[in-house]
Amino acid sequence: MGIRPIDMQVVVQKSVEIHSAKQSVINKQDTAMQQSQGETKTVVNEQQHTVTTTEEARHNAIKDDQEQKNHQQQKKQKNKKSENDKDVSDSPKDPFGKEGIHFDMKV
Repeated sequence: MGIRPIDMQVVVQKSVEIHSAKQSVINKQDTAMQQSQGETKTVVNEQQHTVTTTEEARHNAIKDDQEQKNHQQQKKQKNKKSENDKDVSDSPKDPFGKEGIHFDMKV
């Protein structure tokens, strides 16, 4: 069975139509991918900016917290020293010193 010229023209025309439709689908996918990549880049840039500004603010807050803790610890140490000095001066001195505190006796 031979191919008629009319049949050949019909097949060629249909293949061109299919090719253009397929190309338009591919172009749509490419543009959709480019748009999503652009959106992703903007989101990433916004998140990066948020992280850098938050880190600076948080770093300052942590630094302030540490300074406050150090200041409070220094106050406590000063108070303990002054209380210890008062306790030592107020308590009567033991005439025997530290001897006799620990007594071991074997029976």
